Amino acid sequence: MSLMDLTENIRKFACLLAELNKEGLDTKLIELGQGLIPKLGDDEILSLEDDLLKVKTLFKNYQEENPACHKEHQIQLKEKPVVKAYVDGCYDLIHAGHYNAFRQSRKLADVLVCGVNSDLEVSSVKGPTVFNNEERCAIVGACKWVDEVAPDTEYTPTVETLNRYNCDFYVHGDDVALNSDGIDSSHELKAVGRFKMFKRTRGVSTTDIASKLLTIDAKMRDRKELEIVEEEKTNLEPINFCNQPNLPSVLGSFNANPNFLASAKRIANFASVKEPLESDKIVYVDGSWDICHPGHIELLIK
Repeated sequence: MSLMDLTENIRKFACLLAELNKEGLDTKLIELGQGLIPKLGDDEILSLEDDLLKVKTLFKNYQEENPACHKEHQIQLKEKPVVKAYVDGCYDLIHAGHYNAFRQSRKLADVLVCGVNSDLEVSSVKGPTVFNNEERCAIVGACKWVDEVAPDTEYTPTVETLNRYNCDFYVHGDDVALNSDGIDSSHELKAVGRFKMFKRTRGVSTTDIASKLLTIDAKMRDRKELEIVEEEKTNLEPINFCNQPNLPSVLGSFNANPNFLASAKRIANFASVKEPLESDKIVYVDGSWDICHPGHIELLIK
């Protein structure tokens, strides 16, 4: 392929992106692949997101280098209306899957409104909450991908819900959430075309966390087993690289879910790419950060 042909192909590709961007580049491309989302693995989703970011960067560079060719398009972008998405949930015992849902939902819109289901609604569907609505709202509101928090919302969102918060569409994972009547809670919004989907994070859920807590509680109540553990601890030999002792089987039995892999690529999606300046004050804070609660949020804000 000659340099002229290559240049022409790049120009056509940039024009295609410009057309897509009139409807929102992220939204349009995700709509095109909506049917594939449930079939793709987490790594494939992350790779596609990386590729999309590279394409958008190339397109941005092309616009900056060829301002005259895109003057009309740039005016259209300025006039583009703000797109608001609505996502909701209980967010009790919040975990990495929730934050990944916020991250993916925010990619679909300019503004993300997060509805936090009321204590009464959650209780009627899943049972009593650990944190009350005010506490859950504080945790959700601290997330960098959430622009607005709507407290005490209904479990089953409706068109009226979206209109109340001036949202264009509702976002949910590729799993089906049933309401207290056993009906898909998104059925009304799917029917009117105001529903979009993202890839649910596999291997982590509030149910798993709650089950783990109950298991730990049961183990802690078994004094006999604890005495056995203490006896085994006493008999352990000093650890060395040549001869490591067999640790008690109960230790480590409450480790993180083995089905959830926090890969470097996944972690990078949550990191803030910011190089500190010499004048910046850098603060270090640590902790176990197990089961995020309002106290953690307050500490990080301070």
